Amino acid sequence: MKMNSKDFPRNEPQQFRMRLLFHIVKKAWNIYRLYGFKWLWKRMALRILLLKVRRLNAEKYRALISPSAGELKKQRKSAAAKKHLFHFGIVGFTETPAAAAELFHSLRKQSCSGWTLFLPAKDFPADSPQVKKWTPENGLELNRFIAEETGCSHWILLPDGTTLAPEAIFEFSSYLEQNPDVTLFYADDGWCRFSANQLFHYHFKPDFSPDTLRSGNYIGCSWCVSRERFLRSGGLEGQYSAASAYDLIFRLTEQPEKIGHIAKPLFLRREKPQRELPFPEIGAKEEIPGEIRALAAHLKRIGLPGAVEEIGSYALYRVRYELKSKPLISILIPNRDQSVSLKAGVDSILEKSTYRNLEIVVLENGSVEPETENLYRSWDNHPWIRVIRYPQNESFNYARLNNYGVTQCRGDYIVFMNNDITILSPSWAEEMLQFGQREEVGAVGAKLYFEDRTIQHAGVLVGYLGAADHYFLRFPADDPGYAGRLLCAQNLSAVTFAFCMVRKKVFEEAGGMDESLAVSFNDVDFCLKLRTMGRLVIWTPFAECFHFESRTRGYDLSMEKQKRLQQEIAHLHQKWEPFFTQGDPYYNPNLSLAATDFCYRHPAETELIRSSLEWNRMIAASDEQPE
Repeated sequence: MKMNSKDFPRNEPQQFRMRLLFHIVKKAWNIYRLYGFKWLWKRMALRILLLKVRRLNAEKYRALISPSAGELKKQRKSAAAKKHLFHFGIVGFTETPAAAAELFHSLRKQSCSGWTLFLPAKDFPADSPQVKKWTPENGLELNRFIAEETGCSHWILLPDGTTLAPEAIFEFSSYLEQNPDVTLFYADDGWCRFSANQLFHYHFKPDFSPDTLRSGNYIGCSWCVSRERFLRSGGLEGQYSAASAYDLIFRLTEQPEKIGHIAKPLFLRREKPQRELPFPEIGAKEEIPGEIRALAAHLKRIGLPGAVEEIGSYALYRVRYELKSKPLISILIPNRDQSVSLKAGVDSILEKSTYRNLEIVVLENGSVEPETENLYRSWDNHPWIRVIRYPQNESFNYARLNNYGVTQCRGDYIVFMNNDITILSPSWAEEMLQFGQREEVGAVGAKLYFEDRTIQHAGVLVGYLGAADHYFLRFPADDPGYAGRLLCAQNLSAVTFAFCMVRKKVFEEAGGMDESLAVSFNDVDFCLKLRTMGRLVIWTPFAECFHFESRTRGYDLSMEKQKRLQQEIAHLHQKWEPFFTQGDPYYNPNLSLAATDFCYRHPAETELIRSSLEWNRMIAASDEQPE
């Protein structure tokens, strides 16, 4: 049985402590009795790890991941032995001689010498064969300058206050050697106060995410592009600024070539003292108007008409895409009793929804309470509601229910909805349909809250303790999240089917849901199928609902349910092992898989998560398990 502190009454602290201690000792004894000291030690180590993860700050994490002096020496030796296939032109848009000197100093520390620094004449720090003066007044002159500098194969444009980590050029060269088809890539950031020695934050980014980029420039200035791709894009327009850089990134990413990501903090950025933001990686308020124009121009070029709005006072954006049409949307709700929550959910759709081309399909599955039948009869003549009887009398199988239910839906779009959901956003359908109507999109998820307005679902982290769980679980409703991720639409690997929109045609092309995953992870499995089909999964915070989780089934606390859960985890991991091995592309390998709130990853996690998976497999195959 899985229990924690919230299972005990807090109004009796002494009794609470005694019962909790008794539970811990009993569980430890059962693990030792059934599986021996080895597994008792591994389970204890996993719990201790969760505490260690919380204590990792940026400085401690830098000590764990930064290359040692010996490793940098090996890199220099390796780089010296190679013929330089790549040469990096680094343009510094420095504003003071001190900033130019700081940038030059960071490049002198590089473990690979394949670079040339171009600095404004006014900031020129010292004579060096690897430093050249330049005096462009605008983007046109910069583009001409790069076109004429044929000795540099790749270019990096660095704003004032940005430097490179000592291993950066070596990592760039190594990445391009291993990925010769990549002509544009970006890396992660470290954020410092006043100098590179006062690190206080890391911005660890997802792999390329087009919808996340349209919600704000998460790539920032930490990118490198081949000379040819830069020139094909048309180069920089106007003076270098956050807005012109955002515009350039859009034009670079609109090209059909691959976009790479080095998941290492190779760029160090200095926060400006006057900025007061909860997350430094988001741009300042004065940058918003220019970035909105850049985003609007991008949408026009790619044929996605929509209006761009700022989110609060952050350089984050909400795009209201135009709807191509207003197709019929079928809302599929499997139900067994729970008439009170079902009625509340249906009433919230009928009363709040501003989108009116809807049908509600209630899939009845073995209800026995008379109140449920009375509720069904009250809907007999409702033009929007149909009650369909599931033809088989069998144990609960969520995947099979939904597969059958989809065949009964008339709409072009299916919204999978639990019977413990109530709508909060009147425009929920428009918010989800604006993404779902795009051909490349497979599924669209919503922002769900517990009854106390804390977050129940903000997307799914695939790989959490070897399985999957929801991002930002139990965060306050108004929390911006890591890098503002709770504020804006973004690409993710999976979303929950507690409230999710899928085009019916796409659902059928994917072969429906895997019925061997009867209860858990069938939505995760389906989303991963969509990803292998080349389709995007999108989560939007602008479609909001309450989710009174597990009112129907209850939580998986019994021995039987725990065994079933472990079997489904084992099945999911076996089916998608390459995905788990490579990691969730919309997360980051520097972030913890023992938490869902973007903590830094502890070095011990790999072994302990492997132990957790072994534990799951053992429990799934065992005839008995600890209570």
